Amino acid sequence: MNKKRKKNLLEEDIKESLSDIISDFELIVKMLHEMSYKFENVTAPIRKAISTHFLAHIGDSCVSILKLLPYNELSATNDKEFAIFFNLSLFRNVIEATNNLYYYSLEEITEEESNFRLLLFYYHNELETLNMAELLSFETTIKEIDVKQIEEKKYEILKDPIYLSLDKNLKKLIIDGKRYSHLTQTEIAKRRGIDFKYFRGLYKLLSGYTHSLPFAMDSIAVSTVHNFSINFYASILNIVIYFLNSCLADILLRMGKFWDLHLSKSDESEIVYEYASALTEEFK
Repeated sequence: MNKKRKKNLLEEDIKESLSDIISDFELIVKMLHEMSYKFENVTAPIRKAISTHFLAHIGDSCVSILKLLPYNELSATNDKEFAIFFNLSLFRNVIEATNNLYYYSLEEITEEESNFRLLLFYYHNELETLNMAELLSFETTIKEIDVKQIEEKKYEILKDPIYLSLDKNLKKLIIDGKRYSHLTQTEIAKRRGIDFKYFRGLYKLLSGYTHSLPFAMDSIAVSTVHNFSINFYASILNIVIYFLNSCLADILLRMGKFWDLHLSKSDESEIVYEYASALTEEFK
């Protein structure tokens, strides 16, 4: 077999694999939206309410991703176009959102720790809204913010036993509004049962493209010069979308358990369990 023919076969194999993974992604996103619709106009305790907000954000972000990917009904592109930078930025955003959904709502923790996390959620939300309004000179927004309430939440955090147990540098980051949680994304992933080392590597990859770091820019340039950009992009997307599918499947099952909504047995639910079990031992 000549080298050109071998290269074409490799490219077709990569594209076929990517097409299958994107089809699964499209299916899982559809199931996310179906679940999200069940929560419209539902009144729930704050932890459950926050879970629905994150789920809606995740679903909408995934629809945006589908529009930028080939091989699906919503696609606005074709198999020769890969919006690699924007896609990887969105992938990171969605993976972080699944982690944050787990952190604030889905992890089985004590009431004390849950209250602490929700306190951080509202403190960061209000403080950062104020900070951004001041930087952008949004005078109307500044007037609407209750500064006294921010100070009250700050006082609650300062005396919380969990906060008092933290490293002094982390304490400062939280109080300054620079950290919205007491755990990093990697630490949250580990608590979800995700392989710690693999998550760190993948997150580093996504961050590199999100922030246009030198290694990301160089890899794009090299792939273009040597005319293997389609293989290069498709290979990265294969890895990342498979992982994203697993994160989303994990969230679908956890949300189902949290809200007592269980997936009926079907070929679709089998795909969800297959991806979720690839992420964590919990669903094997």
